Amino acid sequence: EDAVEPFRPTGRFGKGGARHVHKHLWKLPIPRYDPSDESHAALSALGASAAQSASARVAAMENRSVARVRRELRESWQRNNAACVAIEKAVAGLLGGG
Repeated sequence: EDAVEPFRPTGRFGKGGARHVHKHLWKLPIPRYDPSDESHAALSALGASAAQSASARVAAMENRSVARVRRELRESWQRNNAACVAIEKAVAGLLGGG
């Protein structure tokens, strides 16, 4: 998230332009995936672990609205899930910020 911050536009009312971040991701120095690179393989495994954990969390919230599930994943689960925290650190390292 920090690596993208310089690319976020400032909104009309001083709010960040987080919703426009997808337009600027191509500006990040993202290396091409190399399965023989240990850091790439580790990140891939972390992603698989996080996806499995997220699926289980979503299944446990089956009677909630999509908006509520997304908010829970973003605001609580993602910040507290060990795989997600490790992904943030690994990506920062790949982008030269960690």
